[in-house]
Amino acid sequence: MKKNAEYVGVEDEFIPEDEKYVDESLLGDKEESNRKIKKTAKSVIIVYIIFAVMMFAMAIGIIIFTISSFGKAGKKIMDDTEQKAITMQEDYDERFKEIQDKINKD
Repeated sequence: MKKNAEYVGVEDEFIPEDEKYVDESLLGDKEESNRKIKKTAKSVIIVYIIFAVMMFAMAIGIIIFTISSFGKAGKKIMDDTEQKAITMQEDYDERFKEIQDKINKD
């Protein structure tokens, strides 16, 4: 029997008889309890590590997706600008030719 922790430091004469001692068999196996607590703690830590790795991977994925989207958008803008420049050059060449023809006729 183990002394009731609630009454540590109290004189035995002031402790009710039925509360003086605690039957250790009712408390369970401390080693088994500690083993279960450690196992649970390890499981929680593993879950947190997996969660952190997933969040990191997701952040990297979002960054890569964003960069590639801007890259594609930038390429499209450059292609559109190049096409407009080519069209403007063709219009300029046609007008220049028309003006040259008018000058030659005169």
